[in-house]
Amino acid sequence: FAADPRLAADIVGDLAQIQSNLGDLKPARAHFAQVLDWRRETDGERSIGYAVALGELGGVDLALGQREPALAAIERAVQLLRELAGPDDIRTARAEMRLVRLRLEQGQREEALELAQRILAIHEMHYGPDHLETLRRHYNLGVVLEQLDRLDESEASLRRALDGYIARSGAEHVQTVYPRVMLADLMRRQRRYAEAMPLYADAIAAARASVDASHPVIGHASMRLGDLLRRMRRHDEAIVALGA
Repeated sequence: FAADPRLAADIVGDLAQIQSNLGDLKPARAHFAQVLDWRRETDGERSIGYAVALGELGGVDLALGQREPALAAIERAVQLLRELAGPDDIRTARAEMRLVRLRLEQGQREEALELAQRILAIHEMHYGPDHLETLRRHYNLGVVLEQLDRLDESEASLRRALDGYIARSGAEHVQTVYPRVMLADLMRRQRRYAEAMPLYADAIAAARASVDASHPVIGHASMRLGDLLRRMRRHDEAIVALGA
């Protein structure tokens, strides 16, 4: 690695990304920090490679609950990428996705919405309407719209994500779980219990086929389904669901 720090940064960056995706955050953070040092050494702090690495590090800090360093890293990464790669570059959009979450936490929901809409448009431009990355951005937009109480628009975005995942990967794929749960939560909020119930049930079935039984999404969906059945006065079924 010492002979070629750029190659080292590429390899270790890929490893850190895998660790981050698997939830192994502390090793991922250590590796992203090393990548950032290599990018600083080889390309300088005003480079696209450095900015991307800084954004990745900020994303892990955000997941670890280190909000202040995450905010500083992500905002700096977005600023650099907008300047160096351009506002419509896909790398800029990926960094901005982390900024959406921060803006929501700060209560800046309208700015979060504008960012989420723009990020979706950039992904559609780069990948097309049915790519998995584009579908993920539909899901993200639906989450933001729900927090703004724009429920019809939220439902449309979440359904677009769910329908796309089913078309690409099948109805029982793990990618369908979170859109189903989010849609069901939205319908439960509107007392559309009969529509929410099969979404929770399908989400639980898809999750059980894909993840460990202790995964929190199964517990969340089971509790929501049990509460929904209780509200519908289907008490025996509620007991079964809550014991899942």
